[in-house]
Amino acid sequence: MVDVFISYPRRDLEKVRPIHDALRALGLELFFDVEGGIDGGQSFPPLIDAAVKRAKAVLGCWNDFALTREWVQIECDIAKSRGVLVATEFEPIDQNTVPALFWHISRESLVGFAGEDDHFGWAQTLQALAAKLDQWADAHIDAADAEATHEQAARLRREAFAVKRRAIERGAVLDAQQPQLSPAAQALAAISNTLDIEEYRDVEEVFVGTSEALEARKRRRQLEIWRAVDQSDLASVRTFERTLPFTALAHEVRRVAAALEEQARLAEEERRRVLSTPLAVFRDTLRSGGEGPEMVVIPEGEFMMGSPTDEPERRDTESPQHLVRIADRFALGKYAVTRGEFGVFVSATSHDMSGGINWFDGKNWRRDAPKSWRDPGFTQDDRHPVVGVSWEDANAFCRWLSDATGAEYRLPSEAEWEYACRGQCSAEAPSTPFWWGREITPEQANYDGNDAYAGGGGKGVYRKKTVPVDLKEFKANPFKLHQMHGNVWEWCADAWNDSYNGAPDDGSAWTSGGTSRAVRRGGSWLEGPWNSRSAGRLSGPRVVRSCSLGFRVARTIIPS
Repeated sequence: MVDVFISYPRRDLEKVRPIHDALRALGLELFFDVEGGIDGGQSFPPLIDAAVKRAKAVLGCWNDFALTREWVQIECDIAKSRGVLVATEFEPIDQNTVPALFWHISRESLVGFAGEDDHFGWAQTLQALAAKLDQWADAHIDAADAEATHEQAARLRREAFAVKRRAIERGAVLDAQQPQLSPAAQALAAISNTLDIEEYRDVEEVFVGTSEALEARKRRRQLEIWRAVDQSDLASVRTFERTLPFTALAHEVRRVAAALEEQARLAEEERRRVLSTPLAVFRDTLRSGGEGPEMVVIPEGEFMMGSPTDEPERRDTESPQHLVRIADRFALGKYAVTRGEFGVFVSATSHDMSGGINWFDGKNWRRDAPKSWRDPGFTQDDRHPVVGVSWEDANAFCRWLSDATGAEYRLPSEAEWEYACRGQCSAEAPSTPFWWGREITPEQANYDGNDAYAGGGGKGVYRKKTVPVDLKEFKANPFKLHQMHGNVWEWCADAWNDSYNGAPDDGSAWTSGGTSRAVRRGGSWLEGPWNSRSAGRLSGPRVVRSCSLGFRVARTIIPS
């Protein structure tokens, strides 16, 4: 298969010869009737027919005489219908004599070309041929042939660039070499700054077979791809930019990217401001869309961890009371993780929650029914705290949330949890059982109101289930945290230890100790008020899933 079929009238052989020789010097395989042995005999029509239908590109060498010759018209018409025609004029053409068949075909000017390496029109011709070779390679199924042809096209483009540069350097860009813009070229130039897909489609349809139509199609396809790009995502915009869009589209892509970068810069400044503001409430954005849990910035401070020996209904596991200093800000969930938030995690990860849960039927604990976090034995909606999650499930949620936001989410340490529950930054603050004082009633928290706390407050309603995390009946503590007392037990990061002897004093999690059991805090709807005290703590097997057990997430804040 030849690279370029040269169509010209035999009379003008010597005028066209420089074109042939220049293309041959570039390593192209040519069909040129003299060297092909064509003599005008009976073999002429089938040979021409086969060659012009298989050539990767057809170069029409025109002047007024050529455009009157039947075979030049046939050859170029076939090439036009195949979309492989590159038309040139080696002598000036009177536009009024151009056959209607070729009226809309743009031409490269090779007027005066005698093989010079600085002829501007020659550079334009090489560029047009390169486009046709690329077009053939894109449609060819043989990978080796396609790659070789793409390499040929690249070589022609490099030569065209060099010719243009020499033409400019030597001042060889003469008026005679500057082609008059064809109607197709004028139409494409008129819309060069537009991003209207239909404008480019019009050029395609009106000027079929021209290099301008091919360029218009290329631009239209780029615009269609651009429309499908997520233009709110900087990474997607940058990826599209690497496809080298045409000039007007490149300007638009850079504009969108710059706007997104500025938006990201401002968002980062706001994020840093929020994270440096004590008690600021924020939500991190999920990379897949949506937002993470509402978080509160917990300030630095210190407190006395554990319960004093005179606190009613305390346990020895809350001793000895000791000073803990929280040196760095961190964030804690404004609410316990909700069933809706946990559902997003399960859907995104297909996390295995099979196996049932421990649930309470009002009299006894049971596992003889298919209860789960979706159906814990009482009615919930997506604003209720999730229950029936193990310590391992809670940590899996934190890992997913970290990946989904790019921030470091985790379970709070036991010390962080108690510090946040008390809502005080000073160790000199009264160490009361509840953040509001020494007494508790079911109007202040959700627990089994059939029992009264020994420190005061009396009995009350027993709701027998969880309540929504944002129930307005229960006030937030001074750190803006809701329901730190009651509703659901909340897992902490720490391993279980029977006392605080040897516990960290910097707020970090105590990971040594009972490796199969973890700390849970806050009490729940199912138990009496003594478990809901700020210092109250129990252990639980890390694998247990219970209808009274959920969690709240913490987030590390890196000091700015």
